[in-house]
Amino acid sequence: MAEYELSEVVAEIRDEHPPIVIKAAGEAFEIAPPQLWSDEIIENGTDPVTTARLLLGDRYDAFVAAGGSAIVLARILQKEAGVSVGESSAS
Repeated sequence: MAEYELSEVVAEIRDEHPPIVIKAAGEAFEIAPPQLWSDEIIENGTDPVTTARLLLGDRYDAFVAAGGSAIVLARILQKEAGVSVGESSAS
């Protein structure tokens, strides 16, 4: 039976998949790679605004004030991580 140390697996993922950094208005907004997203983010993945708020947390309003939006974030995630946000699994 294989055994895994969770912290080591997470560290491997972080090494293989760096965060996505978005710079705007002199600020840097860091998004964890999809491989480290919480179940809550994954469950809400079809709603771009909820997903953006969960990913950015208390920095979401600053992101929007800097010119960002949930749709802009969804486009970046698609381009950089191949993740589609805002599409149902039926589409």
